[in-house]
Amino acid sequence: MEYLRYLLEGKANIFTMDHRGTGRSTRLDCVSAQATTTGSPFGSDVDLSEVSACAQDLKYKFGDLSSSSMTTAATDIATFISDLRTAKTLLSSV
Repeated sequence: MEYLRYLLEGKANIFTMDHRGTGRSTRLDCVSAQATTTGSPFGSDVDLSEVSACAQDLKYKFGDLSSSSMTTAATDIATFISDLRTAKTLLSSV
């Protein structure tokens, strides 16, 4: 990204993002519910039978997760970009 900014001579804003659980974000896991541990018969995958306990674990650990939805993330990005209309903006994601 540094090199790209150099090539663009600082004439554009460049933002990158990654999915929850990669980079510097916290992974949403269900360790307390044993759903994403080696003790689970499904390993790191969450089986339908484990969803309820996993949801309770996540709610206890993080509270209301509605702000972690894809829709909220997309809205945040759109707001962020519209606030920076003074410059060209590039957005990169995986």
